[in-house]
Amino acid sequence: MGKANIVQFDELTGDWLAHCSACPVPKIANVFKRTGIPFHQVTGVLEGHYYNGMLDIASDTTRQIATFGGHIEIVEVEELAALRRGVSDAEEKGRVSEFRRIFDVQPDCLEAELIRAARTSLALDKLSIFLPGVLLI
Repeated sequence: MGKANIVQFDELTGDWLAHCSACPVPKIANVFKRTGIPFHQVTGVLEGHYYNGMLDIASDTTRQIATFGGHIEIVEVEELAALRRGVSDAEEKGRVSEFRRIFDVQPDCLEAELIRAARTSLALDKLSIFLPGVLLI
């Protein structure tokens, strides 16, 4: 038997925050807000891909429920990944066809990206069947 790998999460978090320029924004914004310092967060694209922050980490779900009502379910990425692995080839092809019918898919969009998006959207559809009317984070 090999040795167990022990991970020091506090050390990893520090490294993660040090090398991910957008990751500490919610923490810094929270400090600014609580101390009355005005700030603005700019979101946009990161190397051509939309990046809207890490809402699963930065969201105050208690406040959201208190403000808007409803029910929020925090979904672990592995739950979605398991559903994604269960998507059939036929479902995937159907969703890619649907994308092409509904959206103006540009010629420089890689087929692999369409397939990835199709599988993920189908997994989200399957997840929403289990949790109807629930905001998923």
